[in-house]
Amino acid sequence: MSRAMLSPPRMQDGKALALLKRLLPTDLGLDYEPLTFDVRDEATAGRLRLSGWWIPSGTSARTVVLLHGYADAKVGAIAWAPTLVGLGWNVLALDMRAHGQSEGKFFTAGFYERHDVSQAIDELRLLKPNATGVMVLMGISAGAVVASAVGAMHAVERRSDLAGVVLDSPFADYVEASRAHAEIVGLPPALVRPALWLAARSTGADFLAVRPLDTVARVTAPLLIIHCRSDPFISPERQRAFDASAGRSSTCVESWHVDAEHCRALATYPNDYANKLRSFLSGVVSRTG
Repeated sequence: MSRAMLSPPRMQDGKALALLKRLLPTDLGLDYEPLTFDVRDEATAGRLRLSGWWIPSGTSARTVVLLHGYADAKVGAIAWAPTLVGLGWNVLALDMRAHGQSEGKFFTAGFYERHDVSQAIDELRLLKPNATGVMVLMGISAGAVVASAVGAMHAVERRSDLAGVVLDSPFADYVEASRAHAEIVGLPPALVRPALWLAARSTGADFLAVRPLDTVARVTAPLLIIHCRSDPFISPERQRAFDASAGRSSTCVESWHVDAEHCRALATYPNDYANKLRSFLSGVVSRTG
């Protein structure tokens, strides 16, 4: 169980074709440019190469960095790209460590990923200076957990380079989410805590340090939180607790609770979803002047 938590099955081409019916952004009618980012691996002090797709929206100076969920990859996350591009935002879809085409053996629920993503943002600003005047970080499921950890880290470091953060289907606690996942796949939930202890010991990751319920309380950038009511990884009570925690530091918090399954708000209510994003992102732009 510990190994499964740390090393999710990668989204290979065959799997993407079978599940998603696509391999590239062009399959969704989107132009793209492959990018790679060489970042410092905080786990090993070595170099780690991350893979990404740059999807432009004309000559826009606004960019959303898009993070996928657990065992997914950028090829899954680009389901959100047509909506974002249609709203006038460039998209960087990034494979997190140990996912997709990025290097790395272990996924640590944001502990090391927050440093990876932060460095990729810095590199993207240097690479695309005219397209990154306003930047928003958006995460889906486990990607939302990483996005919250990045936002919290930037706040502690007094960085103001994130104009907003969007969290779609976040979970509040890694232990709770892991228990729910164990039940879904038929594994004993009682093994989750010892498995996480082993995972932490083998990687040096402190999962409590990036507990989403806590990191979201430290994010100072404007927040849009999208909760799906039929989400097995976070109960309605924990969703309300998550929203309350988010309001402690953020300059603006919007929370949208949707009658949909985990990560299915966009697919279930595409027009409402686009309107919600349009409103939030317009507010982000107006606040940046």
